[in-house]
Amino acid sequence: MNSQYKHRSGAFFPHTHQIQCHKVSQELESLGCFQYVSSENYRTHGLQNAFKQAGVSDTTIEALKCEFLNPSIQRKRLRILAVKHNLRITIRTEGDKDITRYGKEDGFPVPLALIEDHYIHLRQTEITSFAIKNYKELSHLTRWWEFKDLKKRDISRGMNTLQLLRQLLNTNLTNHIPS
Repeated sequence: MNSQYKHRSGAFFPHTHQIQCHKVSQELESLGCFQYVSSENYRTHGLQNAFKQAGVSDTTIEALKCEFLNPSIQRKRLRILAVKHNLRITIRTEGDKDITRYGKEDGFPVPLALIEDHYIHLRQTEITSFAIKNYKELSHLTRWWEFKDLKKRDISRGMNTLQLLRQLLNTNLTNHIPS
């Protein structure tokens, strides 16, 4: 195997955000993207948060805690965890059109996404791409995150969590956290 090959793995999200809105900030924090760097924000592994948000039982999460001690968890390790704990883990990876699946089809569903080596729970949000792209123009309006254009709202057009972080990274609303 080529020694330069890098296994995909999960770690902390390497960006902070500048959005000044409680609802959207809460959504981003649930994905591990905080407004500022503080040790309090990084006590729980992103994969542990994603499992919890997906509804994985507390007993299973407790059994997985030794896995979460490692700051970076390789994707191939999830196959073992899925089989051992009867989970059906699906992972959509940034920049990859294929979805990786681990565990039996009838296992407990755990939809994940991997973006910049950070695991998140993959689910729909009420936040539209138009709203993020036009944050500075819309942020003073009530429920600004629901706008699909300058006049109409439509929460059915909300992005999933992977799309949300991708869109956010394509704006000037994030700061990279140096390693």
